[in-house]
Amino acid sequence: MFTPFIQYAWESSKTLDIVAVEGYLGQSSAGTWGLTDAGDPVVSKTEAASSAALTAPAAGPSGHRQYRLLGVRFFNPSRWKAQKVAVRGVLIGVGCEGCLNVTSLQIVAPACKRPL
Repeated sequence: MFTPFIQYAWESSKTLDIVAVEGYLGQSSAGTWGLTDAGDPVVSKTEAASSAALTAPAAGPSGHRQYRLLGVRFFNPSRWKAQKVAVRGVLIGVGCEGCLNVTSLQIVAPACKRPL
C-alpha cells in the first residue's frame, strides 16, 4: 500500500543542481529577461563565480542556446543589458523549458558586448 509519508520521504531526498551558464543578457518586448548565444549548462559547486573564472572565459566562443531567466530582477539586470554575463541557478525543465531560476548574475567583462 502507498502512503503519503513514504512519498514525502522519497521526494525530499531529491536535490537540485546549481548550474553555470554564460551568454548575452537581453530583455524581450514583454519585459522578460533571458540569455542568448549561451553555452551549455555546467553543474557548479558554488553559487557564484570567482573573479578568476569571470575573466578567463571572456574571449571564449558563444553558444547557440537560449534561456529564460526567472527571479533575475533582484540583481538589477538592466545595467548589464546586451553584455556577456555569467549566471548560476537551478535549471527548470518541467513546465518552463529552458528556464533558469537565477541565484547569481555577474558580468563577465564590460567590454564583451553582443556582436551585431
